[in-house]
Amino acid sequence: MKPTRYGFRREPKTLDDRIRNRRMTVGLRQQDLATTLRVNRDTLRNWGANRVLPVARYITAIDDFPSGQAY
Repeated sequence: MKPTRYGFRREPKTLDDRIRNRRMTVGLRQQDLATTLRVNRDTLRNWGANRVLPVARYITAIDDFPSGQAY
């Protein structure tokens, strides 16, 4: 089931918006995406809250998901 709680951002302005849009496009929960990227769900939350920025390979994987490979 696709997550629908927050909805899509028509013009994503933050990394959190980009992550949410990609997750929702493919119908994943935060935990599902975290597992696929091999990171902790709290790591995704920290990225979204701009507490920590992900390394480039994770940004690329998020943008390319689901066609991108898990890391």
